[in-house]
Amino acid sequence: MGYAGGKSPSPTYRSIGDHTECLQVDFDPETVSYEELLDLALTSHDPTRAAFKRQYASLVLTHDGGQLSTAQAAVERFEAVLGRKLATRVERLEHFYLAEAYHQKYVWQHDSYLAKTFPLVDDYSLWAVATAMGVEPPYCSAAKKPGEISQNAR
Repeated sequence: MGYAGGKSPSPTYRSIGDHTECLQVDFDPETVSYEELLDLALTSHDPTRAAFKRQYASLVLTHDGGQLSTAQAAVERFEAVLGRKLATRVERLEHFYLAEAYHQKYVWQHDSYLAKTFPLVDDYSLWAVATAMGVEPPYCSAAKKPGEISQNAR
């Protein structure tokens, strides 16, 4: 989970500027194609509905020219089938900013059934990943280092 698609430096949830909340997907093209991921992205919501805020806009960010062409073609195909223009923007990714730790796996953190059924492999692995990526914790007062997670969050 993170922020991208804007020009404002160092966005945060409380100061997102002109960015959009995004998730970055790492995938194995031998397992799932980029086209299949685009289809999933465009069918998991109403891509014709404009967002009430840029923060929640429908946005596909691409890493290279090939992905850009493929994503634009997917949008055109969906528009032809639906007979309407999509509100989904397709742009080249300039920079992805990792969101604050409390914003990662948000539903999992706040759903006791999910947390008990699908426990994280270790305590707050996101903190370790962020640290390894050079993102300086704490992100906010809710940020925890490994071993500091309250039992309520599990």
